Amino acid sequence: MARSRRRTEDDEDSGMDWGRNRLSNTDMVERIMSYGSPMKQLVVMTAIEKYAQMCIEAGPRTFDSGLLNGDAWVHACKEILRELAEMRAR
Repeated sequence: MARSRRRTEDDEDSGMDWGRNRLSNTDMVERIMSYGSPMKQLVVMTAIEKYAQMCIEAGPRTFDSGLLNGDAWVHACKEILRELAEMRAR
């Protein structure tokens, strides 16, 4: 698993070289959510919600493979939707 790299003062809005400095998934999402248009946040949150819904509707067998367990994948999607609903209810 890639280690998370903390953002420094040297990191500028568009100055990060994504090719040489490998970012964790968390860092990449944080960067997308933190820089540029606030519309990007809406796109990311909508995409997460819609994809989780699509995966649940497709069912576990869709995701079963040598690398993935479909039940675990769908369970994770349900957890994501539950957490989003809880956060919205606050």
